[in-house]
Amino acid sequence: MSPTTIIEHLVLFRVRDSTDPSKIDTMVSSHRLLSSLDQIPHLAACHIHRRRSPAADFTHFLHIRFFS
Repeated sequence: MSPTTIIEHLVLFRVRDSTDPSKIDTMVSSHRLLSSLDQIPHLAACHIHRRRSPAADFTHFLHIRFFS
């Protein structure tokens, strides 16, 4: 049996303050639906609660691990 390769993918989003909160919830929920795919052993999608650097003004992230 050959070893399985895991690919990590991280996406950072910046959502405008004026964005309707229901649209943000829909975006995050849609990302979470990807976890139903067999090739995705890990998925996290959520709001970034604490930002340490004002230069990194991202508000949300999506972190996925894929089987190759």
